[in-house]
Formats: sequence, structure tokens, C-alpha cells
Amino acid sequence: IMQREPVRRAVMLLGWSGSKLRHVRKHEACWPSGTAVFAENVTIEDTFARSGRQALREKARRLVAEAKATKAPRLYAHIFSNGGSMLLLEVLSELEPLRLDGVVYDSAPSAEGTIRP
Repeated sequence: IMQREPVRRAVMLLGWSGSKLRHVRKHEACWPSGTAVFAENVTIEDTFARSGRQALREKARRLVAEAKATKAPRLYAHIFSNGGSMLLLEVLSELEPLRLDGVVYDSAPSAEGTIRP
């Protein structure tokens, strides 16, 4: 009988505005074994339409429920661009009693001139 490696961390991949879920999921490979990864994409409508906030809230609730179900001792968010940032805000409002242990900002927006290579 093969035993599965215990889940040491959970990661929420939060896609960019206009992302396709299959493209967001490609970033699962960035995380080591023993990581439970769940992903959500963010549509253009989620970002700009009036109904978008409700759609983001529903996605956030699904992500948080998945994170709770893993019972992982560590929880991280890996967010992409504006859409991921917007979804992260909704996740944070749904997260209690869980907390994030870290956030990876991948292509995140910033004020011009804030960070330069």
C-alpha cells in the first residue's frame, strides 16, 4: 500500500484578470510536493462588471472551504496581477478563523517608480 505524503502547506492560486483556469493551473508546478494547490481564474467580468464582486466572493468562499478541508498547517496565496489582488481581498474577508502565512505577488501592480530592477 502506498502512503500519500502528508499535506504540509496549502496554496491558493489567484489568477489575473482575463485568465483561463488551465493557464493559472500551470503555476502549480512552482510548489513542492506535499502542497495542496487550488486555483481560481478571474474573468474580465469579475474585474469590471457590477456583478463581478459577487462572483469574486463566491470564488473566495470556494477557495477558503478547500483550504479548511485540507487542514494544512500553512496557508499561502500566490496571486497574479490586478485580478488576483482583487480576489485576494475577497479571500481575506472570508478567511477567519484561518490566516495566511505568506503571499507571493506575481506580476502585481504598483505605483510607477516604486520598484525598479
